Amino acid sequence: MSREHAYATMLEAMAKMQWNVAQILEAKALEAEKNRNWVLNHLNQQAFATHLEQLNEPMEIHEQVIEVLEGLAKLQYSLARNMNVLLVEPSRNDYSGSADDSEDGEGYSS
Repeated sequence: MSREHAYATMLEAMAKMQWNVAQILEAKALEAEKNRNWVLNHLNQQAFATHLEQLNEPMEIHEQVIEVLEGLAKLQYSLARNMNVLLVEPSRNDYSGSADDSEDGEGYSS
């Protein structure tokens, strides 16, 4: 298998992962809409004994949503880093320094 074919296979796998993440987000959006409708119809002042309980229940729901979004953001960040490794051309220099080390402030190689 050539290097280009291996890269193409990796990019196809990443595209499939992105598609799956999109499907997860779509399902989560539908679930959130259902939850929102349920909360609006069932959680009112009479459903709670104290005002503190009335505040804590929505906070727990929001924390769960934030955890899901943080997890998906971390997944997307790692996918983006992997894709960046594949798509960015390696430096033409044979040393282990970063590309910024080989350029002066004007963007020209030294």
